[in-house]
Amino acid sequence: MGVGTLPAISAQLQAHGLPGDTPAALIERATLPDQRTVIGTLATLPELARRHDVRAPALKMFDKKTEALLQRAENSDSADLQEQADAVRMRVETGWREARDRELDSADQVMVDRYGNAITLARRYNVQNPAIAKAIQRLAFFTDVIGEAKLSQYTGRVPSLEYSPGLFLRLRPGLVTAPRPEGMAPPAPPPAP
Repeated sequence: MGVGTLPAISAQLQAHGLPGDTPAALIERATLPDQRTVIGTLATLPELARRHDVRAPALKMFDKKTEALLQRAENSDSADLQEQADAVRMRVETGWREARDRELDSADQVMVDRYGNAITLARRYNVQNPAIAKAIQRLAFFTDVIGEAKLSQYTGRVPSLEYSPGLFLRLRPGLVTAPRPEGMAPPAPPPAP
């Protein structure tokens, strides 16, 4: 739920029949060490959020001075200044996204490298323990997250790990992948006389 639109959301819920005394909570920075929870009712929550200065998570791309200049350009009557401000915002946002993607790819490569080496060494020395099972489970999970193409590319850098599509899904302990359907199922046997 957006903190900025909380009054409108609360009003709409009440307008559609939800009582104003319905218990409600607002959680700021959920799952983080500095998480804050504001508890009230549907009617009081917008005022409580304002009073407790609850803020939505946001990523600030510009310092205050640069942001003020960009806003002034965007609010000006000059189409050129508006386009330049928009271009600056887009360039910075694109740069941030590209840097984020590079960091995530790098982290994925390191993760696949470490888990892949652990699995390779465990195979070489015939070691079976919970840590190896966990490594296989993580790589099976990340097969869906990062995709077969990237996983194949990253495992290519792990010596002695011969990767084939779906390898970690097949190796998961205790889980069996469903067989691929191949046409119609065989007919049921005739009933016994």
